Amino acid sequence: MKPYAFVQLSQKVQRTALRPRNTLDPSLHHGKWIIRGRTLTPLIVRSGRILLHNDRLVHGPTLQNGHPVLPGSSLKGVVRSIYEAVSHSCIDKPSGTKGDPLKHLPVEKRVACSNHEEGLCPACQVFGCIGKNIAKSLVSFSDFFLQGAPSDWLQIQLIPPLYRPRLDKALHLYLDDEDMFQRKFYFHGAPEVKRGSPMLVLKQGAILEGEIHYQQLTDEELGRLAFSFGFGDPAFALKVGYAKPAYLGSIQFELIHIQPYERLGFRSREIQPEDILKFSRLFQEEMRVQIEQLLNVLDYEKNRNRAWTVNQQGQKGY
Repeated sequence: MKPYAFVQLSQKVQRTALRPRNTLDPSLHHGKWIIRGRTLTPLIVRSGRILLHNDRLVHGPTLQNGHPVLPGSSLKGVVRSIYEAVSHSCIDKPSGTKGDPLKHLPVEKRVACSNHEEGLCPACQVFGCIGKNIAKSLVSFSDFFLQGAPSDWLQIQLIPPLYRPRLDKALHLYLDDEDMFQRKFYFHGAPEVKRGSPMLVLKQGAILEGEIHYQQLTDEELGRLAFSFGFGDPAFALKVGYAKPAYLGSIQFELIHIQPYERLGFRSREIQPEDILKFSRLFQEEMRVQIEQLLNVLDYEKNRNRAWTVNQQGQKGY
């Protein structure tokens, strides 16, 4: 049983003109969200360092001043991947393939916004892009910090060896029935932590908190952003960090507080959590196929008991 599945690409790209980044339109949304995440499985954000923990050498987590942290840049990448999947957005040229990978992309998606001359797709409008075209992001993510004493929420787990995806070796897995690329997402499941290398992980139930700042967003963009965090309607859990194929990294986010942007002579309009839920439904009928496929993968309760299969030699793997 593979620990991943695919979401098909939409066939088009909807581009709009670059929205001004240095002004505040009173008809749009500007503000800050305070967000809380709760780990549903152990979570690993590797630092690349080896630490001595309880007299054992282990792979250490990312720390700031001795405190575990989920970098905002990592989370932003996860949220953007979902945002792209549920919008008519562009896609970067797939790497690691032999031959011409563009032939496996819908015609409108063969030129990314970074090299396109006619506006920005939904994802690049919100998250920005760099290339011939440069657009500053309209959202910024803080780091998300563990709440509580690290000693209470860090533990050693054995993480099995994993392999990098080899697109050139398994191209057929990434293509749909029409030989078009699809986006890969990892299922939630029962963590495989009984053998492998010792790593220091965040325990199930750990709480992390952070914030995002946003400006110049429409109702639909704000709703799609909430959906991509997993706290729109319907809600679902995200997969973050290392060892996702081993069913680690499941985390459920919730919106704790909405703070409108305010400065002398200007205050963004007030919105309530129920407005966010309403906004998160605005685009769903148009992207129904992609959303159904995504929720099939990221529904934690449905998939929480998924596990690696056992081969004829009695070895577990994927």
